[in-house]
Amino acid sequence: MTTHYTIYIAKHNLKLKVGYRSGKFWRVERVSGQITDTILDSFGIVVPLLEKEVQQYQNRYGKNVTYTKIEKKKSMYTQFSDAWFVFYEGFAGIEPKFTGVEGKALKQIITYLKKVAGDDLAALELWKVILSKWKHLSDFHKQNTDLKYINSKLNIILNELKANTGKNATSGGTDDLRAKTAERLGIVPPG
Repeated sequence: MTTHYTIYIAKHNLKLKVGYRSGKFWRVERVSGQITDTILDSFGIVVPLLEKEVQQYQNRYGKNVTYTKIEKKKSMYTQFSDAWFVFYEGFAGIEPKFTGVEGKALKQIITYLKKVAGDDLAALELWKVILSKWKHLSDFHKQNTDLKYINSKLNIILNELKANTGKNATSGGTDDLRAKTAERLGIVPPG
């Protein structure tokens, strides 16, 4: 796994991006500022060879040299995929097989739910509601958890969840956005 840090050397107004693979120094690149001969000579002093040493270096140099881990935000696709993996593993008890066909189906589901829900966050919450209410579907749909199937029958699944809302109200604790999105689409009864 590769992780990246920004190293800012205040005295020289120099910003570097340092990469670590499997916890070991991998590469460095200049983001801004100028690298002088003096800085090159002292590179090993401010760039840890092991990722686990970053905090020690931060403590040693304080505000003079700052080390900031670069956190990648998960893409919408990854968040949808993660939700489905958790659902599938809980439902089937095994990790799902995921190929390009399933990936394409998931992308189409995301596109449709974004159109229906209005924005990315609401679409993700709607996806989570659909998966959390899967047990309320008819036995035929309930046993078809394949993404290709869900994509092809999404309208039917949404309509069935809407029809079942009187019998299967949401449990307490559903977060506000999820509840509002689901309510707006008729999947849960109002308050």
